[in-house]
Amino acid sequence: MGESMSEAHGDEGLVEPTERDFELALDEVVDEVMSFGRYPRKGRAEVDLFEFVSENCDPSTFIEIFVGALIDDRAIRSSVERERENVRKMLAEHLKESDAVGELAVEFLQERRCELS
Repeated sequence: MGESMSEAHGDEGLVEPTERDFELALDEVVDEVMSFGRYPRKGRAEVDLFEFVSENCDPSTFIEIFVGALIDDRAIRSSVERERENVRKMLAEHLKESDAVGELAVEFLQERRCELS
């Protein structure tokens, strides 16, 4: 009896977003933040990359990258990629139960309902 109503009755019984809806929503929110610096990209930002990085990352990392860029930008590419991936993971962890992700997961559910109609 551990099934949710949506799982027990197939798509026609969808009442709440599935785990997959939440995964897709999280990926989309994180991708948009990493691509545009905010979510949503238009309108009032619910998530701001600058604010998140300012509050959650060690500033010495960015000074190190900046100094590396002044010397030789080729030398810092791996550092930048590593930090980009770290921030992506931190964002995903931070946002996984956020309103932004929950609201988008509900939108995915509503889209599936419309497709079934």
